[in-house]
Amino acid sequence: MKKEEFFELIGDIDETAISAAETPPAKSARWRIWPAIAAAACLAVAVGAVFMFAGKDSTEIPKDTPQQEGCDYSNADIAIESDDVKIFYLDEDKIVSTTEYLACDPKDIFTSWKAHNGIGDEVELIKVRIEDNGTDSVDDKTATHTVGDYFILNVTVSESLKSYYSSLPEDKLLESLRLTMTGYGFIDFNEYHLIFE
Repeated sequence: MKKEEFFELIGDIDETAISAAETPPAKSARWRIWPAIAAAACLAVAVGAVFMFAGKDSTEIPKDTPQQEGCDYSNADIAIESDDVKIFYLDEDKIVSTTEYLACDPKDIFTSWKAHNGIGDEVELIKVRIEDNGTDSVDDKTATHTVGDYFILNVTVSESLKSYYSSLPEDKLLESLRLTMTGYGFIDFNEYHLIFE
């Protein structure tokens, strides 16, 4: 059967309908939304990870944990970022700084601070604890922490640091430690406490 005979059988068909049927349909814009959804999901995961680690009630570094470059000292053993870190130290009676490319890990940074200030291995970083004024909520399946806007850094070091006060000015030495420990990373601390054990 010819096309014309077929049209006579089914009746008059508008020419615009015929030409529309011969033209392939335009591609839908729906396919464009999937990359945007994937990008949004990746961003949500990244932001969630940042808030999860920034908002931890505490970050404990066990005293006897061996140093692992680029690794967190938690059980998760998560790789952490390296960056240019300012290390503050005393040059005679002045606090000066140098920049080193280090893992953003308190132990690595404290070790560098000690080396620049001529402090021996008997002085140890015992733990670092970050607190914030966020809120915790727990239900039968999950526990969540909403990060606050006020951050406290507690740094615990061994008492043996005090033995260096006779050769280095105490106030400037401790200020160089504060500047070093609070200066890296993405958190602006509202309070800093040095604790001796």
